[in-house]
Amino acid sequence: MTFGILRSMLARPRVSNPLALLMQSSLPVWLFLLIALVWGSVFPSPARAVVDDIPIVVDDEEDLRFLLENGDIGMDSYERLVALLERPLDLNRAGRRSLYDLPGLTYSMIDALLAYREEQPLRAVSDLSRVGIPDDVIRQVRPFVTIARRPRRPPVVTGNVQLRGVGALGDGKTPAFLLRPRATLFSRVDVGLAMVLQDRPGPFAYHRRDGLTWLTADPPGPRVQVPRFFVSIDEPGWAVIVGSYQAGFGQRLVFDATSRIEPHGFYPDDLVPEYEESATFGVRERLYGVAGRLKNLTLGGGGALDATLFFSYWPFDAAQNDVVSRLRPLDDSVYLHGGGPNPLFCERGVAPESCARDGVGRISSSRLRAAFTELLIGGNVTYLPTPHWEVMGTGYFAKLHWLESDDLHFTSGARFPDRGRIGAFGLSVKGRMGPFSVFSEYARTASGGNAAMARAIFGRRRVDVELAGRFYDRSFDNPHSRGPASPQYYEGNRDRDEAGGNLRLNVRPTNWLAARVEMDMWYRLSLDYTSLRFVGRIDVEPWRWLTISSGVDLTDKDITTGGRSQTYTDRFITEEGEELRDVGRGMSLSVWGQLRADVFNRVRLLFHYRSKLYDTRVTPRAYAYPDGVCRQEQLEAGETLCARDIRGDLVQFYSENFAQDLNVHLTTTVRVIDPLQLAARVRYFNAEVDFLFRGERFVESWFQMRWRALPFLHVQFRYRVRAHLDERDEIQAHWGPSTNPEHLFKGTLEGRF
Repeated sequence: MTFGILRSMLARPRVSNPLALLMQSSLPVWLFLLIALVWGSVFPSPARAVVDDIPIVVDDEEDLRFLLENGDIGMDSYERLVALLERPLDLNRAGRRSLYDLPGLTYSMIDALLAYREEQPLRAVSDLSRVGIPDDVIRQVRPFVTIARRPRRPPVVTGNVQLRGVGALGDGKTPAFLLRPRATLFSRVDVGLAMVLQDRPGPFAYHRRDGLTWLTADPPGPRVQVPRFFVSIDEPGWAVIVGSYQAGFGQRLVFDATSRIEPHGFYPDDLVPEYEESATFGVRERLYGVAGRLKNLTLGGGGALDATLFFSYWPFDAAQNDVVSRLRPLDDSVYLHGGGPNPLFCERGVAPESCARDGVGRISSSRLRAAFTELLIGGNVTYLPTPHWEVMGTGYFAKLHWLESDDLHFTSGARFPDRGRIGAFGLSVKGRMGPFSVFSEYARTASGGNAAMARAIFGRRRVDVELAGRFYDRSFDNPHSRGPASPQYYEGNRDRDEAGGNLRLNVRPTNWLAARVEMDMWYRLSLDYTSLRFVGRIDVEPWRWLTISSGVDLTDKDITTGGRSQTYTDRFITEEGEELRDVGRGMSLSVWGQLRADVFNRVRLLFHYRSKLYDTRVTPRAYAYPDGVCRQEQLEAGETLCARDIRGDLVQFYSENFAQDLNVHLTTTVRVIDPLQLAARVRYFNAEVDFLFRGERFVESWFQMRWRALPFLHVQFRYRVRAHLDERDEIQAHWGPSTNPEHLFKGTLEGRF
């Protein structure tokens, strides 16, 4: 499909159904879909327990982080796989739910593994080939699994201490450091801690004067934070944890604060994500408190019962764009003309007038520290009438409170709804009948919103088929739901206002060939609009040392909706009095290919290519009010935004073209000797730069050394240099790098005991 064909598709009149849009398009579009459907019929792809767009072949956390930054995996997948790297699954003891988290495995492969180990335990990871798992899948799984052997006399204390640092030359910031010790005492008690030292603003304050509102905080500086700490005990019949933890249940409609595929219970949490682009560590707020679980309680009439109770209290940080002052819409100050929703955020001691007019001391890109608290209590009861069936009920209740002022509340696009009390409850059923597995769940929020999902899986040794359906009504606004929705690009509650279905087909006709086809369609209830996503992938392994993969992702979705208000309904009034609406469709086509070669078991070559075309046609959003005033009659008429068009001819350019991204990288990894591994990567990235304030273009390379100096001491070092090729004045003035080229240094020191 050529660039011109895609452009012509968007030049046609808009229709509410993407299938109708394709019927209006030219012959090459139909040819593309015909090839895709034939491919899906002849080579249906195995529905994996974890559906990844590319093969996950990694050695360490740095490889996973690059996949995240490259857009190949999401944050949930990254955190799940990092946790598996640090605590590999024991293939002889891991349950079905845990095996679902491994990359590459299909449901039928997991069934075969469970059946095999009932007959005899695995003695090595390579025994997976006896189960019938192909070599390319074993290579994906190997870093995340182990065969544990319990010593006759286990040591009193085992664990590790990790010190990690990251910093960039010339950015004016203190290098960021992470200290993370872990220990297991008497093989029963797990203890973990994460401590971060990095630049961050101080606690914020809210100001209100004569109807004017703004926020202040001490300027960014090196500060210590302890976002993670836990003590946990996990026994055969019970478990308890105190501190930071993750928890989730069932099909994730009611409650899920994990990154797992099918969570059940609670898990220790000491993970701290690293953001290489900003050379900082982040915190994904989940749960902090105490939780307990009773497991496998035998009932008199047969069956078993599990019961879990959890409590959490935590002060959450908040992005400034998620915060609104109730007085702000009436504020016509010079701080932000016309009463824009978000308060101005400035360094303490800087006059708000200077902060607004000259941008001096503005720290609006920083998060508000400890903006609000969440007090949460929840529970789950699971009944297992037979080993293959379970029925569970889950519920939670939470109270939200803004610490600084009751004037503050959430925007419509924030993750949390603008209510002081939230909650949800629901019922889930799952079971297995031979090659069939079924999953279903219903959830209802305290505010009256409803959601439901159901899916069925048919798995044989070389074929998996999965069919799923879902429904979320418009008032379902559960911020702790992480069900199988198709979230929009804008932030906010991802699971709402949607009805959809998903079909996955997977097959592996031979050990050297595998393919996957996925079709997802969903309907936005308030929009009367249908969206479509088609994903295809094929993996070929002509020789054991060579794997070739390629895929395509065609998506047609509305990128202008999300959160709890539909942004496409906002009215924009230009200086000429015209009313405009956002109508961006969000159609995109991504094509990728990857070649991996393992030479002599010492050298690995990885070449990756990805090209993406995406629709940029949107009606102009406004960044200022016509004359600095949003008139009272406009507010009374329900016009939530009045603005003017400031982009001129740029809009025409957007409306007639796609933007194109290109991402190419080549990686070479050499294991000089077993304790020493060297790696180097060259990457070229080009996001469309023909638009004002959009896109990026750079070339970068990095060198990495990983050395197991001693059995108990591991050292890793990376140096990255990036040269920015984008010389637009607008980019340099607003978001340009402080130095060009950029130099980034990272180091990790880990001791094991």
